[in-house]
Amino acid sequence: MTRCVVACLIAAGFAGCSKEPTLAPPVVTAEAEQSQTTPDVPTVTDDERFDNPVDKKTYIAEGGWKTYKPQQPTPAAEKSRIHNGGVRLLTNQDELAQRTTVESLAAFIKRAEATAQSTLHEVTTNAQVLAQFTCMPEKHGVQLAHQGNVTQDQLQAFYDALLAIEALPVSSDEVSFQLTIQIDPVQPR
Repeated sequence: MTRCVVACLIAAGFAGCSKEPTLAPPVVTAEAEQSQTTPDVPTVTDDERFDNPVDKKTYIAEGGWKTYKPQQPTPAAEKSRIHNGGVRLLTNQDELAQRTTVESLAAFIKRAEATAQSTLHEVTTNAQVLAQFTCMPEKHGVQLAHQGNVTQDQLQAFYDALLAIEALPVSSDEVSFQLTIQIDPVQPR
């Protein structure tokens, strides 16, 4: 399990999007159960646990995931149909602060949002695309998951464009986070 101390809340809804089949739990006989030792694992509440559908890892935020909202939310009239649905930090806040700045991270996220608006504009129904970034000095990697009617061609165009945006300045190691892109349906005129 990967541990995070503090992280931002992402829009919910990706918990069941894995395309891998669910396996039945192994059958354990009473004899085998008695001979097995229970590992010393602390109890984790649901609000502290995040099972990531992108990298299949479990992230724990001790004390729960913290929600951060802008001081001045975007007015509804200015909100794009394709917009930021939330950010979840997968690197703890102290490590993030040592590796990059909040201003640099915000600018990178804005570039990713603009990329979504320019590449996903043909998606006309309600959808979400989850972009997971692993940012290192000089480069970044991207993994995507989605819900809704987004074609492979649209996802590929978004992916290619995300790889082409200016990298997040990271001083050492890596900074990982997820950005949910919310796509609202086209309203009939």
